[in-house]
Amino acid sequence: MTIECSNPYPGPESFARGDDRPYFGREQETTDLSSLAVTERLLVFYAPSGAGKTSLLNKRLIPRLEEKLYEVLPTARVSGAASLPANVRNVYAYNLMTRIVRDDPEPERFAGLSLSEFLWHVSTEDGQTYFYDPGDTALRIATAARDLWPRVLILDQFEEVVTSYPGKWQHREEFFRQLDEALGADPMLRVVMSLRSDYVQGLERYAGLLRYGLRARYQMLLMGTGDALKAIEGPAEACGRAFVPGVARQLVKNMSQLLDLDAEGRPFTVEGETVEPIQLQVVCYQLWESMKGTPGDRIEMEDLRRLARAARPEASAALAGVEDENKLLSDFVDDALSAFYERSLAESLAAADAEVEEAFLRNWFSTQLITEGGARGFMLVEVLVTIVIFTVGLLGVIGLQTLALSSSHLSSLRSEATVLVSDMAERMRANLPAANGTGGIPTYDSVTPGT
Repeated sequence: MTIECSNPYPGPESFARGDDRPYFGREQETTDLSSLAVTERLLVFYAPSGAGKTSLLNKRLIPRLEEKLYEVLPTARVSGAASLPANVRNVYAYNLMTRIVRDDPEPERFAGLSLSEFLWHVSTEDGQTYFYDPGDTALRIATAARDLWPRVLILDQFEEVVTSYPGKWQHREEFFRQLDEALGADPMLRVVMSLRSDYVQGLERYAGLLRYGLRARYQMLLMGTGDALKAIEGPAEACGRAFVPGVARQLVKNMSQLLDLDAEGRPFTVEGETVEPIQLQVVCYQLWESMKGTPGDRIEMEDLRRLARAARPEASAALAGVEDENKLLSDFVDDALSAFYERSLAESLAAADAEVEEAFLRNWFSTQLITEGGARGFMLVEVLVTIVIFTVGLLGVIGLQTLALSSSHLSSLRSEATVLVSDMAERMRANLPAANGTGGIPTYDSVTPGT
């Protein structure tokens, strides 16, 4: 069935909850994650940056749970509040509350609540917009007029519990205690923590504060080439413009390539076993945008040739005679990613309200967005997307780096001062009369330590 599509690929953004664009692939992960979310009270869901965790939650897990009559609260995060009340009890819990009940006229009233108190008084009338009522109207109890459904709380980008608000580190243990209290108070509550793989270890120290520990876990890897092919072909076909057989397969082959060295140390590319979903979505988004307004209902190799020539007009004559389709696809993929890179860089620089040098940004992107295999990569692309949308985040990083350098310099000065004080004390002990201010004795500077 063909559907109306402006662009079926989300590009650098995640699929949103309720997004009507088609989503393909990840069937096995959907089945596994759905089963665990139903059977486990507390589940840790982790994957590499850019693997598509948020998209899978919004397009697969949440609809599956709702089909099973689970009440899925608005996806929440534990950071992001523009301002914090002075009397906030727990900064992470407060952020979570303001994410669930958005646009509350009095968000300050959440500052002194525990997570359990908040959840017992949160309700919805349409299943989408939630409100907080401190009275009994929204109290989470079953009545003759209202059934009590199992409830799921999804904490997205949960690595923020260990990366945000470093000055309020004492709040972290209290947050996990509040989370455990909420699970104990509501036997029908389930919690899914979604975070990047490299931060799972950082949660281990808090496992003992939770009655269920962190034993239930599910790891999602980067997208396999089979699922990547579905993710490319499926949306295009659903929107009435299918890939000619073999073209999408060549795109997958190109996007999965890795660099290796031959026996003489010369680099060459080999086909890998996975594709980074964010890279796939960016390339396909650029492809679809570039083909808007062109006739036809198929995407052929010639379309990629045309787009590659348009992106590199200075090399059009050379490209016209190229028969190596993999080379053409490589050029197109490189150009699509470069266009995204340049646009992201320009938007970041334009939005910055402080002096940020372009060279600094380019160096940051080049060192942070390349995979260990040497291939194109977005290992920290979620950070990049945050920079594109909320450039102030980058400015905060720069500020922290400046603060770190300042702190390092201050530490160096303190060390030097300690050495000088130690030397002074040694000189004074060696010449007590001078230290006591007695006249007719050598001055401080004329005394050598140890004499």
